[in-house]
Amino acid sequence: MTYDHRLVQTATLSGPRSHDPVFLPMERHLAEEFKDHHQDATFWCGGLLGGCGGRLGIKIYWEKVAHFAHYSSTNGCTRQHGGIESADHLFAGKHVNRWLDAHGLPQREALFEGDFAEGGTCHRLTLPATGEDPTILFEFTTRVGPTVQRLLAQGRDRPQAWFVRNNTDLVRRLIRSHGHGLRFRMRTDRFERRVDVGNTSPDGHTWWRPIEDCSLEMKQGAAPPPVAFPEEEPGPRPVSNSWQPGSKAPKEVLPHPLLARLRKALEDRDWSATRLFTERLRQLLKNTSDIGITHFRQEAEELLTVSRQTLRHLIPKATLIACAPGQAHSTPAPHERPVVVPVPRQGPPTPKAGGTPSRPRKNKERKRRTYSTSTSSVPAQPSEPTSKVDANALLKLQARFNTRRT
Repeated sequence: MTYDHRLVQTATLSGPRSHDPVFLPMERHLAEEFKDHHQDATFWCGGLLGGCGGRLGIKIYWEKVAHFAHYSSTNGCTRQHGGIESADHLFAGKHVNRWLDAHGLPQREALFEGDFAEGGTCHRLTLPATGEDPTILFEFTTRVGPTVQRLLAQGRDRPQAWFVRNNTDLVRRLIRSHGHGLRFRMRTDRFERRVDVGNTSPDGHTWWRPIEDCSLEMKQGAAPPPVAFPEEEPGPRPVSNSWQPGSKAPKEVLPHPLLARLRKALEDRDWSATRLFTERLRQLLKNTSDIGITHFRQEAEELLTVSRQTLRHLIPKATLIACAPGQAHSTPAPHERPVVVPVPRQGPPTPKAGGTPSRPRKNKERKRRTYSTSTSSVPAQPSEPTSKVDANALLKLQARFNTRRT
């Protein structure tokens, strides 16, 4: 049977703004089972699917594939994607929240970015950070655009767990910065679309696991190197050269105390205080008119750059830990497991055709080895008389040779 992928296979339940997706199998027997399972449900061409928001009905045929259809034949829906993958972002958001809940973590409100208003599909699923947990992103795009570059820059200062589907360039960048790249893919399990996650190593190999069999852990970064401060600590600065004695205006402007506190925290390598003062200084540079900041803006920006570069060494990296159900330790990837190949035992020699089995030959080599071990392997040394005779013979030959020359 040839499937027409222009037909609508996905919908949302209960309303056009719903986040609860379904897909209708094309096979008749599965479509009938799906219909029986959702007898009281209503199906919609959801806005998060790039749809028009209209209501859908189930169409099941004998000679055609099953699909959803709009109730009105004159519907002007401009939805561009209706295949089984068109609702993967909704299935992923639902599945990941279920996974977080299974690990005792709070569920998060899923944010979907895409060109839904133009009938397009999802570009990115974001689950915002909660507390010290990282922001979780699922990337559906296939290239590194301006938005991806902006998010990569944000990842230098904030922990992220970025799962990539089919974006090769982004995977390479994550491997360069993290040492590995987190991946995801979707698979069909009866009437559900489920998430598999993987880890791509620098050599390009990826191992895959169902997301239920993995845990997400944050590995702390290495200790930062010694901090290189600007040359001089800012001191009092005159307001202007036209100041006159008796003026109500201050003669000098002192730097904001936050600059000294941040510098002291960096010197003491107090990273919690450094994070706190860095964020406060960043907010002051953005929103304040305090003369202790405005008159020392350059020094404040230089110190802020130093602190941010230092803290980047401490940003934890998201790592997938594959574990068996009920176990907390990691499981090696399939390519890391040693493969044991059983060696068959050698049986008795096969008898010759048409005759009796031949008797095993006696091992003469064993006897030879036995006899040879009784004699020494060191060659015999010439005896003393023999060596003397040989020396006399040489002297006679040399004398005869000399006589002939004369």
